[in-house]
Amino acid sequence: MRDTVGIVRNTHASGQADRPLHGRRFLMLQGPFGPFYKLLAARLESLGAHVIKVNLNGCDLHGWGLRGSILYRGTLDGWSRWLEDMIEREEISDLIMHSDCQKYHCAAARVGKQQGLQVHVTEQGYLRPHWVTFEQGGVNANSSMYEALDDVRRFPAHIAARRHEVEATGKPTQAYVLRTIRANFMLYLAAPLFPGYKNAFSYPVLKQAGGHVRRAFRNRFGKTNQRNLDTLRDMIAEGSTKYFMALLQCPGDSQIYKHSPFADLGEFCERVIESFAQNADDDAVLVFKRHPLDHDLDDHRARIDDAARKAGILDRMLYIDGGVLGQFVPRAEGVATINSTAGLASVDMGCPTICLGKALYDADGLTHQGELDEFWVSPTKPNRDLVERFMGYLLTKTQVIGDYATERGMELALTGITQRLVSGCKTAQVLVLDQHRQQDDQAMPAKDEPLIAVPVSV
Repeated sequence: MRDTVGIVRNTHASGQADRPLHGRRFLMLQGPFGPFYKLLAARLESLGAHVIKVNLNGCDLHGWGLRGSILYRGTLDGWSRWLEDMIEREEISDLIMHSDCQKYHCAAARVGKQQGLQVHVTEQGYLRPHWVTFEQGGVNANSSMYEALDDVRRFPAHIAARRHEVEATGKPTQAYVLRTIRANFMLYLAAPLFPGYKNAFSYPVLKQAGGHVRRAFRNRFGKTNQRNLDTLRDMIAEGSTKYFMALLQCPGDSQIYKHSPFADLGEFCERVIESFAQNADDDAVLVFKRHPLDHDLDDHRARIDDAARKAGILDRMLYIDGGVLGQFVPRAEGVATINSTAGLASVDMGCPTICLGKALYDADGLTHQGELDEFWVSPTKPNRDLVERFMGYLLTKTQVIGDYATERGMELALTGITQRLVSGCKTAQVLVLDQHRQQDDQAMPAKDEPLIAVPVSV
């Protein structure tokens, strides 16, 4: 392991060195399952900030507890007005929330921007594992990256190498699942404290848990899925069959119904099948890959089979559950997605990718910009140079090393997020310097700019 040094442009160099967040007043809403936001609040307070936490449900109590928080017991209809009063009364300067698409946070982001607050959003990493997302203004389809394509095209391509400079933190998925189970147990246990809370999930949590158990049982003891996986691997080994992939998202994902023309996942599948059947070569195969967190309650598999049967391509369609993207995507002729972060991984692997919804990486030179019907015949490959510049810009502006579940991962994420808040999230630019690599002039900070050295373990 070696240490490199990141350089952050410091917009607060004239402030108090030991209390650089003095005068900032943070309002924290729902965070990732577990204690991450409570730990983040302690960091911010140690740097001079004042922090107020609002708990909306029992999941919040699991991570924070009752002490030192405010319970919002009202309804969703009264949430925006209550929040406006809170912001004005407490003179809030910054708002922090995890994800910005669930109804409470969507309203909070709107109120915060109207009130002139700095709105910061955390989310799972655009690049996984070992990264988390921290953006000002919004994430995914609400990201400011949409306005920065000109900056992306000028960004030093070599900085994208930083995505490989990560520190293994254990098993974040396993740790996060355990925290999720405990948090949702508290959701039920503490429900009487939050009479007005409206659950954002399409299905009750216990019903989802039952669906996951059923899915695991089918994959463990059933034969159909393993047969489909073996068929795809044989196709790859032989190299004679062309195939396209459709990457499915988690049913109920807000990115589907908020940022795409589809009402649900099944509608996306039907559109893809119809277009593929009418336009792809007769010997091409269409592979649907299920999302790892699919709760098995929405029967989109039946809709896929029905649509494929009607279109006459049932014998040229595979549905797989499991496997690693890196095994399948590089050999595919192309990948279709709504706006999944897995689509970004496909772009990074050099596979032609089309987004049928709004995605922050859906841009000329990165994804196929033509119609879906054209995609099966002449898919557009990503421009490698632009991909590297985009990945470097994405990491610099939105990604922080770490995770929200393991002890080491949380420590890394807390350090990275705190540094971005101190340096000024809006103008901070982390530049990793490699002494063995010649630097691009535009990657270096101006001579008269004060700097903060940021250690990055790799």
